Amino acid sequence: MVGLGMIPVLTQKLSAPISLAVNAILLQLVLHKSPKEIGVYKYLLCYIAVFEEFFSHSSVFLVIARSDRMNLPIWLICIGDGLFCGMFGMSMAMFALQLVYRYLVVTGNVYVKTFNCQKLIIWLLVPLLYGTLWITVVFTTLHPNEYSDKILNEHYLPGKDLIIEEITYVGPNYYIRENDEESLNWNTIIGMTILDSM
Repeated sequence: MVGLGMIPVLTQKLSAPISLAVNAILLQLVLHKSPKEIGVYKYLLCYIAVFEEFFSHSSVFLVIARSDRMNLPIWLICIGDGLFCGMFGMSMAMFALQLVYRYLVVTGNVYVKTFNCQKLIIWLLVPLLYGTLWITVVFTTLHPNEYSDKILNEHYLPGKDLIIEEITYVGPNYYIRENDEESLNWNTIIGMTILDSM
């Protein structure tokens, strides 16, 4: 029987070829079956498909901020960490809105021809709402915890002349270890599922 610790390894080894195959098919479809109206945007879509391949590395990814490099209280650095994540979410929303708007322009959609100030305000508010939701999810599901603290104490802090109280962080840690038993961190999985579905 396969141990719980082997699940991430097997998942990555099985998922990587499937992901590469699906992305290869996607690239072919985008390059050869896209409507002509989409123009050079098909190359942008290909760029995104290739770029996304580089996001799968390890089971932990943390945004770490050190208080020894900033003359700010740790609570303020923690807020900055969350705002950084929220701005990332906002940039994703702005990127999506730009693509939608450009596609509407290229296809000559009536919606763009009747674009007015009220529509612009809605388009500008969407990234703010998206970023706020992103921050809320990050702070409620990807916040510092004892399991991530342990990983940082074992793998990040040694040799950096830091202690855990001098840093703050947010980010997913998919597996938690208690009593030498690894189990899934459902709080992180729920948070990342929400962020991924946004």
